[in-house]
Amino acid sequence: MPASLPPNPAAVSGRPLLLGADGDVRLVDGAGVDAATLVARLAEAGRGHGVVGAALDAPALVADAVAAGAALLHLDPLSGATDEVLAAAAAGVAVVVTGDLAAAEQAALDLVGAGATGPVVVELAVTVERGLVDAELVWRATAAGWHVGAVLRPAYGPAAEVAGWEIGALTQVLRAGARTVRGVSAARFHRVLAVLEAVDGARAPGRPDPALAEPTAGRLR
Repeated sequence: MPASLPPNPAAVSGRPLLLGADGDVRLVDGAGVDAATLVARLAEAGRGHGVVGAALDAPALVADAVAAGAALLHLDPLSGATDEVLAAAAAGVAVVVTGDLAAAEQAALDLVGAGATGPVVVELAVTVERGLVDAELVWRATAAGWHVGAVLRPAYGPAAEVAGWEIGALTQVLRAGARTVRGVSAARFHRVLAVLEAVDGARAPGRPDPALAEPTAGRLR
């Protein structure tokens, strides 16, 4: 059971983070593997890289992952609020819960309510059919003490169309306030983020970004 902060915490409250094999947090696939294999994969991913995380399909390997240096756990809602994950979150490990939105939100609330000191993120699937990240959800998450992330899942099609959709979707989810992103290349993620930061830097002081406008109080009740 983890007893201290991870050596390289995943700070999702700063710049948005890309999760993945070549991301800001190198996400290791721990589905269906034993502890020794997971530890070896985390060690390999961590060589020369600051922050590593583990995508797990069950809570049994949480303690092994954290002991091996995982600063972030990527889980489904059924695993999200188990004793093993609660202990990790209380020790400062970031937890990203993905899957059904209602179940993921409840898991996030359970983690925050149990005293998580690490960031808690609910990851939304963004597809052509399911739309983009709702700024109202981001505000509700912030008020409840957790964050919103996004995984982009474009439809199959010509490369130019897929690229255009990814750039547009990535721009929207970052503008709306997503703190973590999966499903895009590191080059595209950092290119879009750099453009948005440059635009923010050029915006007149005191002039808000309309994409980040807070919903009215009545809409949140």
